[in-house]
Formats: sequence, structure tokens, C-alpha cells
Amino acid sequence: NIGLDMKNSLVSNQTTTSTYLAILDEKGDMKAAVSNMDVLDEITIEFIQEKKQVIENSKICVIDTNMPTDIINYVLDNFKNTDFFLDTVSGTKAQKVKNNIGAFHTIKPNRIEAEILSDIKIDSLGDMIKASEYFLSRDVKRVFITLGAEGVFYNDGNVHKLIPSPKIKVINATGAGDAFLAALAFCRFKNYGIDESTRFSMAAAILALSCEKTINPNISEKNVIKKMKEIGLY
Repeated sequence: NIGLDMKNSLVSNQTTTSTYLAILDEKGDMKAAVSNMDVLDEITIEFIQEKKQVIENSKICVIDTNMPTDIINYVLDNFKNTDFFLDTVSGTKAQKVKNNIGAFHTIKPNRIEAEILSDIKIDSLGDMIKASEYFLSRDVKRVFITLGAEGVFYNDGNVHKLIPSPKIKVINATGAGDAFLAALAFCRFKNYGIDESTRFSMAAAILALSCEKTINPNISEKNVIKKMKEIGLY
């Protein structure tokens, strides 16, 4: 028992839990992947309405674009006082939120997803600044553009910076983005500034990259901070 509260989850009797299968190469990078997310189609507006108090009383709600478009739109339109964090998932699925990107407090696209969402080609630091300023102009509060081995660029309208990624040995490339976003949510709860949030989240992602399992069983605040110190992100 890890203490995860599941009482507000939708339990389906019609289909299986979402499944994701990835094939990695000898470097730990993903070469191909298949997924079955059909169960998410069972999330209805009626179900969301039943969870109104849960969403309204949540400081943060993470939305990923595997969810049906009508459900995403309903949630964003009807819960204005909750901070929504966006997991773009993929370039194709990110297009679901292109027209209401400003409803999100924090977004974490990669370079390609940022290009799709902003219609700005990103080939330089100047382009990243321009794309992030587009998102900020739409009322996004914090923008993080992940660049793989190049690092992470952030902008909150007050400060922007590119933090290079430390050199590490990648064991498994799956799960790093999830760890990064989970860490961003954690940092929001802890009221970390944007630079500290970025560094903490990069270290969390590196812990994921350094483990054969998709979710590193040793991930914790203590171990993330320890990793930050080890790799020069502290």
C-alpha cells in the first residue's frame, strides 16, 4: 500500500486499464510504441460533474491529452479556479488543446509540441523565447520546453533561461516526462520558484532515465535533492 487515494477513480467493467508498450534500442531510447487508451472514452461529462467538488477543491489538476477532447474542454471551461497542468503526450494529441492553451497554468511541451501549439518554428534560443512569450500572452503562467539531451528552457514572464542537461547514462527513456511533470506539480505545492522547480524536475526525470523500470521505485524528495547535488543542479 503506497497510500494513493483511488476512491475518485472511474472503474470500468467494459474494458481494460490503459496499456502502453514501448520498444527501446540498446541506448535506452524509444524506437516504437503502441498504446490502448480506449478506457478513457468512458469518462463522461456526467462523471466529471459528480467530481465537481474534488476538482474545485484541488490546488492542481493535471490533464493529459489522451482524454477525449469534449471532456478536456468541459473541465477547462467549468473549473476556472483550479490550476491546470498540461501533459501534451504527443504532437498529434497536443492539437486538442491548441485553441484553449491559455486555460493552463503550466505547460511542458517538447520542442515539436511547442512548435505545433504556437505555430512558431523553433531553431534557436530566440525562437524558444518567442514561442514561450506566445504562450504567456495567452495567459499561461509557466512554460517549460523540454529539449531532451539539450536541457530545459523555462519562462514565466519575469525570467527565462535554458538549463543544460547533465551528461548521464540513459537506461530507459520512458517515464522521464511523467517524472518531470509530477515533480513540477510537487514543486508548485512547495511554492518553489521557477528555476528551482526546473532543476528539481530535471533531477526527477534523470532518476527515471537511470532506472530500468518506467517509475523509479526509489524516487522521493530526498533522493531527488541528492541527485541534484550529484549532477550539479542544486
